[in-house]
Amino acid sequence: DPAPAPDLQEILTDHGVTPLDGVVIDPQRGYWGQAQVPVVIDPTAHDITRNIDAIALPNTRAFQVEASSPPPQYPGAPPPQAARALLESSSGAWLETEPRGEVTKDADEKSGPLTMAAVIANARDAVPASARRRHSHGGGG
Repeated sequence: DPAPAPDLQEILTDHGVTPLDGVVIDPQRGYWGQAQVPVVIDPTAHDITRNIDAIALPNTRAFQVEASSPPPQYPGAPPPQAARALLESSSGAWLETEPRGEVTKDADEKSGPLTMAAVIANARDAVPASARRRHSHGGGG
């Protein structure tokens, strides 16, 4: 059994991402037929996934990603970019909330596609590098 996952909600909620309880089961895209090891083929284009053709994610969680951008971190700050899905399961996947014993989809379990990884752009990333240098912390002048 996998160890309990850390509580990521505190970190991610402010960015529009909510961790979901359970394990992603994907019988349509399981690694060598193992539904508890979802495989993502041709992930969403991003710098993080640039050289990845496929990736297996054993015992992975899922995330709910809000479509809207979170509010700025402070008045006058550029708004952070909204989180977006980076790795998703097939539509035949589900979020197994009781992964012990026989694993079958129950009516109350969330169906796929499920987001298994998301990318969140930091507000700092929206500020040009030249502006960051002018406002960097440092002693002296």
